[in-house]
Amino acid sequence: MRKRSTLTFAGCLAMGILAATGTAHANGVAQCFTTGAAGSMGYDYQGGVTAPIDVELGVSDTSADSHHVAVRLITRDTNGDRHNWSWHHWYSGKDTGNTWNTTAQDTDKGIRDLGVQAAVFEGDHLLNSCTEWD
Repeated sequence: MRKRSTLTFAGCLAMGILAATGTAHANGVAQCFTTGAAGSMGYDYQGGVTAPIDVELGVSDTSADSHHVAVRLITRDTNGDRHNWSWHHWYSGKDTGNTWNTTAQDTDKGIRDLGVQAAVFEGDHLLNSCTEWD
């Protein structure tokens, strides 16, 4: 059975992101808004560009439009090349949302920048989206 939770977008933004405590410790947050969806991403990691990064993604459905919403992590490596990570889809309708905890790591080129992309889908077809970098 799939675990489900409901929350407002404010709840998605109230993620537990730790404050910076030194040069080897980094954290940040990004959020974006598009018609029908809002997305957020927070991260926390210690170490170099190839170290694992703890990531929390959040999405909220903001429209009663019969479409579902999704969120994904986007990163740029040390060469500036963008990587689109897997979508996390949410189907429960207006005024609901969910968060996912995951880890990102690029042991070859490292991760230089992190961001979030939120979208509205009809089936597998992306209708509209937003992107924001930290």
